[in-house]
Amino acid sequence: LIQGYRTSRISPKQTGEDDAQTTAAQAGMPTSDLLPADAASPASNPGDDAVASWLDEFTRNREVALQANALTAEEKRQLVDYLVASSNIPFPQDPVFLREAFLENKDGKPAKLDQVIKGLEDGLAALKQLAPPQRLTAIHEASVSQIADLMGVYKELRGQTGKSITEVWQEPTMAGLRERSSRTVAELHDLVTRYQLELPPDVLPE
Repeated sequence: LIQGYRTSRISPKQTGEDDAQTTAAQAGMPTSDLLPADAASPASNPGDDAVASWLDEFTRNREVALQANALTAEEKRQLVDYLVASSNIPFPQDPVFLREAFLENKDGKPAKLDQVIKGLEDGLAALKQLAPPQRLTAIHEASVSQIADLMGVYKELRGQTGKSITEVWQEPTMAGLRERSSRTVAELHDLVTRYQLELPPDVLPE
């Protein structure tokens, strides 16, 4: 509708009569490809003013949103640099080693679980050293909180021999951690998509 709209003006009727009222009424009247030539003028339709007002507000709101989402090349570089740096922190994530740590701890041998805890402590310290860009502050803080809570679960588990992996996994604290982690990962993927960030492979968690 907007593209089909013409802002050309109707010329006054060129007749032998000098109809001043007709000329004044028609001068400056816009026409549309989608309306017949004898359609009522916009001034005679109160709905036109409402549509025009809505279009103006929609345009202003869209411009504000685009400005908020727009990033300079430097801002994009900062986001990418942080994400790459945080993904390079060597957190203990080997599922085979974690399983062995839980099984051996159940039998009263916590040495491997101690290694997992130490790896989390070192990784958390390294993560805290990173200064996230403003748009990643919430994700950074959520990650720090979740890793600290996970470390707390493992430390508590260390003193509990006889506890199976299934029991640990089904505890409310672990269930809550999995839910929080899933939300954080989803927010991270949304941010990368929204700002069209180009990242190396294996930077984003699944």
